[in-house]
Amino acid sequence: MEESSNSRSESEISKKFSSDNSYVPLNLNPSVFIPDEIIDESVNEWRFSLIGRLDFVKLKISVAETCLRKQWNLIGKCQFIPIGKGFFIIKLENKVDMKFVYEGFWEVESQYLKLRYWERDFKPEQQKSSSAFVWMLFPGLSIEYWKEDILMSMGRAIGRPIQIDSTTLKREIGYYASILVEVYHH
Repeated sequence: MEESSNSRSESEISKKFSSDNSYVPLNLNPSVFIPDEIIDESVNEWRFSLIGRLDFVKLKISVAETCLRKQWNLIGKCQFIPIGKGFFIIKLENKVDMKFVYEGFWEVESQYLKLRYWERDFKPEQQKSSSAFVWMLFPGLSIEYWKEDILMSMGRAIGRPIQIDSTTLKREIGYYASILVEVYHH
């Protein structure tokens, strides 16, 4: 019985009156053609953007935005756009600002900002993976390789490198090098 009432309402919805009071079927699956150049231009506008995540149960995005803006010394403009489930877009205007924010370690009221590069068609409700900040230890790595650019490259092979342990950079103790990395897991 339920099925017939649904199809009846659907058929009523799928018709409209024409000028002579007869029914004309409506297209319930309209499609629009958008030229590739327009899509590319729209996508290109977001090329320096990042996606951030914080727990907004006890934190307002306006508080997070104020706190982060105080920590960042950006060249261009920055816009915070909440998109749900704790995710928000950080829309930046240039590569220098994007690199600075992405490579930093940012704290907001005892939470650490999780970051990823902006991606097309990102849907917060479909995100199943999460991330964690992990100190990666490299025992047996010869001390001559304990340089920031080498260690950050090693961190990039694992996730998003955040910072190198100060003891490692000073080469005070030679047992192992350590670097803080944001690691994504599904």
